[in-house]
Amino acid sequence: MPTIGIMHSGSQGKHDAQIKAFKDGLEWGGAAPGAPVTIAGPLYADDDPAKLDMIAAELVNSDKADVLVAAGGSMSCEAAKKATATSRKPVVFTSVANPTRPAANMTGICARTSELDSVRLSLLRELLPGEKKFGALLNPSRFNYAIHKDHLSNAATLLGLQAPDYKDINSTDGKADADIDRAFADWASRDCAGVLVTADPLFNNHRERVIRAAGAPNNIPAIYQWREFAEDGGLMSYGPNLITAYMLAGTYVGRILNGTAIKDLPVLPLDDLELVINLKTAKALGLDVPPTLLARADLVVG
Repeated sequence: MPTIGIMHSGSQGKHDAQIKAFKDGLEWGGAAPGAPVTIAGPLYADDDPAKLDMIAAELVNSDKADVLVAAGGSMSCEAAKKATATSRKPVVFTSVANPTRPAANMTGICARTSELDSVRLSLLRELLPGEKKFGALLNPSRFNYAIHKDHLSNAATLLGLQAPDYKDINSTDGKADADIDRAFADWASRDCAGVLVTADPLFNNHRERVIRAAGAPNNIPAIYQWREFAEDGGLMSYGPNLITAYMLAGTYVGRILNGTAIKDLPVLPLDDLELVINLKTAKALGLDVPPTLLARADLVVG
């Protein structure tokens, strides 16, 4: 009986809809309902890279997983790559930024994460014309942290903005929630016009806290990557659909279990991008969303 091991960088209870989408995709990929397939996990690392490495090693070295699913972004993908370097067990990842195959035994979904942050900054500027001062929430543990900051600073310059006021949120010291609160309070105290919450699983894992910190009393307009932010009360999001990413990853695993060679499953880019705007939140912030933005929105909430 084949076993699918699911490892995730986030925390239990916050990604149930995505895991359900993965299981749906597994069936659509050819795994029949009731088929003798065991799922180990999801095992969650709670934003801790060291714990993620341990989970990956446990699933691979104990032979608990015939196929390893690396969920929750590039950090999970990298842990899976290290854990399977010797065994070469197949790995399917749910969302990474780089469209190239990390190793011959790996494939999955490229969700165009941080590469779209400059576009999100542009959308935030369009929402707030005339404003020059914006903040950006970052995870310093992200693999391309320094390069990403340079790209954002360059994008800000091209848009006629000041370099973003960067705030780092550490995923490993247990203070992420408090640091998120502190970052938004500081931006509010210094009249920051809006905030880009950069594309990173850390902020998705702390979605409720980020949305709350952007709200009253700080009242800071913010843009996010995943539509779940806007649906849960955030102002605006732009990016691919995370549910779709997990569903497609499940389809890939189903095909692998049915005998498709991993070399025949290319890394699949998600090019269908969504702009979601929450008008209820905009009203609470006292904002009039420009008609040009509303006309381009794929979903308007509230």
